Amino acid sequence: MASILVLIALWQKNFFFAVFVLLAVAMIFFFSRRRPAVISFRVNDAGIGVGKNFYEHDRFEDFAVRSRAGHLDEIFLKKKTAVSPYLRIPIDSKMGKEVCDILKIKLPEVEYKESLVELFSEILGF
Repeated sequence: MASILVLIALWQKNFFFAVFVLLAVAMIFFFSRRRPAVISFRVNDAGIGVGKNFYEHDRFEDFAVRSRAGHLDEIFLKKKTAVSPYLRIPIDSKMGKEVCDILKIKLPEVEYKESLVELFSEILGF
């Protein structure tokens, strides 16, 4: 796909766009080779800790769990803010059940509805 864009850019004599596409492809390859960071989290009566951040339960409206075969389960916590409204935590399915039991005491559980952007990103492999 990138090679087609570069060829079209060169055919149109748009050299800046060709350089941009080549740099974008190089950046995608560079960042795709990095291993993802493993971040620890904890859930207790006081709140939810993710890495160095700690969130009290009253900062969230509700939570949902998404289970997919062949993938880690995901816990989605809906924040009471408009900016970055979801905290998404990938989790093992066995540990996910325990965490859900703890969260049900403090927050209501809702059914998870997948957005159109998530469907597209899953199709593209992100």
